[in-house]
Amino acid sequence: MVSWHTTLAAHHPSASHPYSWMFNLVPFPLYSGPEFSLSASANPIIYPTSLPVALLLAYEAFKIRKVTLRLLPVFWIAFVYGLFFILPRKTQFIFYLTPSVPAIALLFSYGVVELLIRISK
Repeated sequence: MVSWHTTLAAHHPSASHPYSWMFNLVPFPLYSGPEFSLSASANPIIYPTSLPVALLLAYEAFKIRKVTLRLLPVFWIAFVYGLFFILPRKTQFIFYLTPSVPAIALLFSYGVVELLIRISK
């Protein structure tokens, strides 16, 4: 069963690489009919912003040499989203990013709060 998951190479119009998930390069269709079609896509501001915030948090933790609870979304992204870069699976879809969405939202909100704090000083 593991070999099937790592060697599947089916072609699908909604298949995309993990790097494209953060930038909404291939939206995922939910419904397609004769009258209309409906597709899901990533937020073009929140998703890409979360990656620099994760890098900033990791850098700050490395600089002060202290692991705090606010690093949880960083590890979450690294181990869940990063796993798709390690796995050799050829056919991947954006809905695989779903388990990472809470971490992305936490990172974005932390970045907004930090930005507002630094602007107000």
